[in-house]
Amino acid sequence: MVCHQRYRMEWCLVFVSMVRRRQNRTMLDVKKLQGARSCAFLAVLLVFVGLARGDASWKLCGRGEFAVNQVVLNPDPLVSGKTFDITLPGTAQTNCTGGKVEILVYLHGLHIYSTTKDLCGFMNCPVQPGDVEIRYQSSLPRLTPSGTYHVVMKATDTAGAPLLCLSVDLNIVFSLGANKFAQELKPIEFQRMLAEA
Repeated sequence: MVCHQRYRMEWCLVFVSMVRRRQNRTMLDVKKLQGARSCAFLAVLLVFVGLARGDASWKLCGRGEFAVNQVVLNPDPLVSGKTFDITLPGTAQTNCTGGKVEILVYLHGLHIYSTTKDLCGFMNCPVQPGDVEIRYQSSLPRLTPSGTYHVVMKATDTAGAPLLCLSVDLNIVFSLGANKFAQELKPIEFQRMLAEA
């Protein structure tokens, strides 16, 4: 490196030493960055593996005429872009000829989806007292983000009397096929899909 003639020699030496120190620090920063990338990849992998656990938890969130014994998810965890089944075996304490089911879905505390459906679409009507099975089958959109979702299911009879209130925390993982689809999707197509949903 050639220093300008008007600077004194010692300033040139200080400048050269600063440049060399900076180059060494840059090399160290690159090595740190590579190490940080490896740590970040490992952290993302651990989070993905953690989310891949099924471990759906549930509880009753109110009184009703239907008692649920367990919540069975297939697959567990749910996978974006795939079909799933939720089965709720339990007992009915009264006769029921019909009603409605309201499903509310939350992600990170934000209400993101709700639907109301006919109760007889979930079970065989009319319902007699005894063993019952409530079953819901659907499919997730391909671009459903991974995470733990909070789902509330409220069932009422034709008179509006509560039959069931169930709160479920379940995991959804992002499928690799959905990732390929998302990479191939053009932004304008994605906006159109959101508008149609």
